[in-house]
Amino acid sequence: ACRADLEAVAKRVEASAKKGAPIDAPLQVEVLDAVCAARENASVSPKEDLQACQRKVEDHVTKFLYLGVGPPIRVAASELLCELFTRGDNIALYSCVGKLQDWLNGKEARKVSDGGKASILRCLGRLVDVFGTQLGSGFQESLTIAQKLYK
Repeated sequence: ACRADLEAVAKRVEASAKKGAPIDAPLQVEVLDAVCAARENASVSPKEDLQACQRKVEDHVTKFLYLGVGPPIRVAASELLCELFTRGDNIALYSCVGKLQDWLNGKEARKVSDGGKASILRCLGRLVDVFGTQLGSGFQESLTIAQKLYK
């Protein structure tokens, strides 16, 4: 799941974000390709290999969501995170959900673009769909945040 192309794309996305520019279409295509490749790799990697790079992949993917990527990338990123938490270290699920919730409902919420909020909300929805009540109070909090944003 630790793919050089995912890291390279993440660096270009961060450089674009530092300039204050949105992620342009060609770069979004690269992001989608990299996320899909990482998901495919994660689905066949041994658990130990997956756990070794899971945090780094998770950080890249959540950063893409924060910056507001298009719908295809939202879906692919959500599926990649589900794959990571299902096959890798599922303890990291709780910190990831907490981070996503903070971006929607915490101090960072005002800094997140509408596209970022849509991306994060899509991901949270998928994580709730896959892991449900396993998230504990995070399950209810995610639903409450979604309801608040919907209004």
